[in-house]
Amino acid sequence: MRISVSFIKWLSQYIDLTENKKSILCYGLDIIFSSLIGYACIIGLSCLLGTQYIVIPMLIIHSLLRSFSGGAHGKKLVYCISLSVIVFNTMGLILKYILNLQILTSKEMLIIDFIIFLLGLYFITKKVPVDVKEKPITSQQHRKQLKKYSYAVLLVWYSIVFFTTTITHTKYQTFIMSISVGILWQIFTLTHLGEKFVECYGRVLNKIGI
Repeated sequence: MRISVSFIKWLSQYIDLTENKKSILCYGLDIIFSSLIGYACIIGLSCLLGTQYIVIPMLIIHSLLRSFSGGAHGKKLVYCISLSVIVFNTMGLILKYILNLQILTSKEMLIIDFIIFLLGLYFITKKVPVDVKEKPITSQQHRKQLKKYSYAVLLVWYSIVFFTTTITHTKYQTFIMSISVGILWQIFTLTHLGEKFVECYGRVLNKIGI
């Protein structure tokens, strides 16, 4: 039995909860528990790989945008966590290798960030919010707010990377590229291709009995 279900059953002994409220609370607790487990696994492995200084900023900005925009997710908790662990740590290793080569100039960084910014504007306008079947977003006002907050996160991110790169050039390149890749991955999960990628990963795990 899921921890969230057990907790809601215990809580309902003391508080009168309707079935609808129980399902909402259960879903919310599942999100919290899965996020904590996922963060621990991602950061733990990144520490072993020596990429935590790249992965942690990447994870923070990704989670911030995702909390408003939504995005593709696995059908099972193990799918979501394992995919996140693989993706973030793989991106961390790749980015570490690229940064060690010192091949990116400040101009190239600005171009990359601008392309990511345009992609973000397009997919936020077209897709956000991406809700889930377990908790569909029916309120139009709430949907507009989530879209507005997603725009705000994207704008704050771009302002940070633009002015920091313009003023300091490549001094904070690691931080800038880390949060940019985090934004890019979240944008990818908003796309149809991102959804298919997550579904395909889930099918692979399902076929091997996970």
